[in-house]
Amino acid sequence: MKGLFDKLVHYFSAEVNAAFATRIFSGLVYFWFLINAMMLWGTKEYLWGAEKIFYRHGNASDFISNFFYQLIYDSHRFNLIFGLHLFGSAVGILDTKWNFVPRLIAWITGFMLYYSAIQVFNSGMLLMLSMAFFASFIYTRAQHPLRIVISNSARIAAITQLCIVYIVATIYKLSGTQWLNGEALYYALQIDQFSSGFSKSIADQMWIFKILTYFGLLYQLLFPILIWIKKIRVYWLIPGLIFHLFIGAFMHLWDFALAMIFCYALFLPDLAKNPLKKGHTINEPS
Repeated sequence: MKGLFDKLVHYFSAEVNAAFATRIFSGLVYFWFLINAMMLWGTKEYLWGAEKIFYRHGNASDFISNFFYQLIYDSHRFNLIFGLHLFGSAVGILDTKWNFVPRLIAWITGFMLYYSAIQVFNSGMLLMLSMAFFASFIYTRAQHPLRIVISNSARIAAITQLCIVYIVATIYKLSGTQWLNGEALYYALQIDQFSSGFSKSIADQMWIFKILTYFGLLYQLLFPILIWIKKIRVYWLIPGLIFHLFIGAFMHLWDFALAMIFCYALFLPDLAKNPLKKGHTINEPS
């Protein structure tokens, strides 16, 4: 028992585990917020500004609800909140000792923007908001034992969150019939918002849609299990990368697709082991 405890202590406090992969992941999370905000730049006045098109009917009286929904009530605060979001996202990309503050700013303002124009976003935004909370505690160059423990715990939490996403998605899909009979992707790609010229050109080739549907379902089912096997981990990410690129390219859901792909950075091979330790050199990738 003591041996197991010692291993756990060493794992969590000796160094930030998978520092290279974790650094790339945390940077990509805030890069996602930055590019997402820039993509919405041209329509921001209609989403949150004085000319906003979304309204919320009814409101709770508690502080939390009023805080996160305040752009619904007072659009004059929009420029400040959107500016803080851009600032927090841009600075949050960096892996610095004081990154907790700008990353927390990006996380809080991200929630405010989301709840004030919830019709615009999909689950990619919710996933990134969850990851942003964990990433705000990550500092991969930490040397203080407590900061190392916090960073390692945040990394494990982010991995667990991604696995939960796949588990919940699989359970939901298995509870219906369209995924089980292989028709889910076909019907999704017949919706004009998610369709493309290519998908319409093969609309009569049902077998293609069935293969893609079953592939997606099988991958989501096995991901939370096989991703923990280190020997096949990188190879297992390749079909997932293809799957999410397909969602981005053919269903026009690039925000969701990139959110999932960026999370895969958690599993990249660690190319830098303890780069700050004296006398230690960075390993060259084989």
